[in-house]
Amino acid sequence: MASRKNCDAVTAQRIRSALTNKGWNAQRLADETGISKSSISQYVNGYSAPSNINAGKIGNALEVSPAWLMGFGDDESKQLDTVVNSIIETQAPSLLSEDKDRQHLFNLVRKMNGESIDNLLKYARYIYDMENNK
Repeated sequence: MASRKNCDAVTAQRIRSALTNKGWNAQRLADETGISKSSISQYVNGYSAPSNINAGKIGNALEVSPAWLMGFGDDESKQLDTVVNSIIETQAPSLLSEDKDRQHLFNLVRKMNGESIDNLLKYARYIYDMENNK
């Protein structure tokens, strides 16, 4: 049977790095996030990746971007506005041409600061997970 280790090596490495930078261990992260220590251990050792909701909790506790934890971008700071703007630039034109509500949403996101974008992303992940019974 193949090992499940390193199912998400980037996420595992980034969580370990953020823990080290914060001076925390897995138990402290579990205490701060409400995520079980066994789950934190699974993430840190690369046996599983956190759900979007748990990535948000971990990112907030460690003061790093949840998107960075999950392997997007190279900057651990909460600069999700750069990620969102990149997505808008590359994918929005086709979406915007057909739906005025989407166009309005993208225009609002462009005006948001990093913290507001973090909160919007967390909420979007929450809604997605709720809709998909996760």
